[in-house]
Amino acid sequence: MWPAPSGGASRLLASSLFAPVVVVVVVAIVYGNSLPNGFTFDDHPVVVDNPVLVHGTIQDVLTSPFWPGQADLGLYRPLTLLSYAINRSISGADPYAYHLTNVVLHGVTCVLLVLLLSQWFGRSAGLVGGLVFAVHPALSEAVNAIVGRAELLAGGCVVAAWYAHHRSEEAVGWRILAVVLYALGCLAKEHAILFPAMIVAERVWLYSSGSIKERVVNLKSSLTPLAPYAAVVVAVLMLRYSVIGSLGLPRLPDFVDNPLAHADTLTRLWSSVAVFGRYARLVLLPVDLSADYTYNQIPAAISLTDPFLLAGWVSMVTILTVVYRSAQGESGGVFGFGFVVFLVAWLPISNLLVAIGTPMNDRLLYLPMIGFAILVGAGYGRLGEAVPTSRSRLLVALVCLVMGTRTVIRNADWQDDFTLFESATQVSRDSAKAHFNFGNALRDRGNLAGALDAYGRAIAIYPGYAEVSYNQGIVLQEKGETGRAIDAYRAVLKAEPDHVNAMTNLGIALARNGESGKAISYLERAETLAPDRQYVVYNLAIALRDHDTERFAEVSRRALVQWPGFEDVALNLADFYRTQDRTADAITVLARTVQANPSATRSAFNLAVLQEQAGRFVESLDHYRLLWSSGEGVGQVGQISRYQMGTVFAELNQTDSARVALSEFLDVWAGDDGLTQRAQSALDALR
Repeated sequence: MWPAPSGGASRLLASSLFAPVVVVVVVAIVYGNSLPNGFTFDDHPVVVDNPVLVHGTIQDVLTSPFWPGQADLGLYRPLTLLSYAINRSISGADPYAYHLTNVVLHGVTCVLLVLLLSQWFGRSAGLVGGLVFAVHPALSEAVNAIVGRAELLAGGCVVAAWYAHHRSEEAVGWRILAVVLYALGCLAKEHAILFPAMIVAERVWLYSSGSIKERVVNLKSSLTPLAPYAAVVVAVLMLRYSVIGSLGLPRLPDFVDNPLAHADTLTRLWSSVAVFGRYARLVLLPVDLSADYTYNQIPAAISLTDPFLLAGWVSMVTILTVVYRSAQGESGGVFGFGFVVFLVAWLPISNLLVAIGTPMNDRLLYLPMIGFAILVGAGYGRLGEAVPTSRSRLLVALVCLVMGTRTVIRNADWQDDFTLFESATQVSRDSAKAHFNFGNALRDRGNLAGALDAYGRAIAIYPGYAEVSYNQGIVLQEKGETGRAIDAYRAVLKAEPDHVNAMTNLGIALARNGESGKAISYLERAETLAPDRQYVVYNLAIALRDHDTERFAEVSRRALVQWPGFEDVALNLADFYRTQDRTADAITVLARTVQANPSATRSAFNLAVLQEQAGRFVESLDHYRLLWSSGEGVGQVGQISRYQMGTVFAELNQTDSARVALSEFLDVWAGDDGLTQRAQSALDALR
């Protein structure tokens, strides 16, 4: 029995629009302050800087892994990527539009959940379950993180498919819609693939009676309608294999991201139970929320005295007891059903079936919380039998108010990377990655001392964290602490001997420290490992110039064959030729570079200067004129080119042209006073 409202309230709740409108309004209120937030953390590589979204076609979007260029991470979510592409085509990289889309998707999912729950428990209980789902703080990450859209789309498609599945006996269109929605859910995020198991749970725990054996026998006759879903699974797996090259994860996640993936079976099992205890705490008491639970916030080696391990076992035993007893008909099947849905959705994030990219994450609860919403709806019905309706509504209102307030507060943590990881380091104090990312945020704000302090805490937690030591080295170089930077880069290479960027930066730092021989050795090793990286080859050439001119010229020429428009290398090689009185060779190098790279304005200017010095005035004027008339005409290169044109015209005794060029230069020049005086003197001499 579910509580029945009376009077005006009864008529209001009876309205088919009341519950959806209430949920939409509540979602808008609770998540309104998330709209001004920016992009954070994984949003940057996946959404903002993803070349597939910036330059790719729809076909590229649909045939690319979720993480750009990293099929080995094993994530294929084309629907989610497509939604980002649509966002970008409409509003560019404006984060407001992306956040608005996420809030709308969450609102739609909540409305669909209310409709689904209402089919089981009636409108009042359906509304309560949907409201708790709408405002629950644990789900705030899925809404605030743009990469959380995978959860929103998968969850929304699962709920919509379930609703359509319920109505599939009314018309074949509903059946087709359910299958299509299921396919879309699987293409949004892999976890949606377990939706048919939820349908089976519904059939066993809600619509069957008798012993477990009798329920299973009755279930066999109900499996035929699930055949189309099986076909979807096969099709999705084939698509996934064609893009990722694997049905599972091609490789284990990095140790720092998920130490459970590298633990032995027993440790992984016990750790997963402890994480379940943490999830249970997060569902029932969503106070301490964090964007990061990586190493060593959740240790892989679990102590028997760990309170979360105890909580995990108690929660697991309690849930399995309820599930078993309800399957035997000894207690309410609806609660067993809710728990089974939660467990089914939890399995893919448990690290039991397969190691995922993290031991735990708030947003991963989005699908499991559908099961919790079922429990809330069912619980509200039982509560209405025990206490007056007015009191049960007051309790629901208080719970939603407290949870909604916590969600509003949590939204503020997602303003940017700085606020997000400042919050994460307060909750996940033992997470090396949280401190690392907080250090990066501090560095981006110009707080180099604070960044180094955060990096130090990260390394104290995980001494072998190569990327932290690498960033530490960069900051130390920026501060001019070359000796400490060298130590940091050496720490990187101790952990990862083939870290090319650290090897290159170490070579640069050693060169600045006067240790040229060692510098060249590291840079040559880096070039051997990464001959296609311009940054590496350029710095090797720089290091060689003062110590082995023949090798310098060889490396530079080879680089210009590989990258004909590589301006920095061309300028250095041309300057070397100039100092060797090989002006013709310098002109040839710069001319080829300008031809290959028309935007190489520095090369074009230096080419014009050399041509002028060589008496090739006509060619020189052509390049100066091009620089002045191009977009660079409003910049210093173009302006100085106009001055140079004046001097060349004067050299050629083209007095009128020289006067015009020098006058135009003086009209726009706002730079060095010395050049102004020289131009004015030259102009005066022409009068």
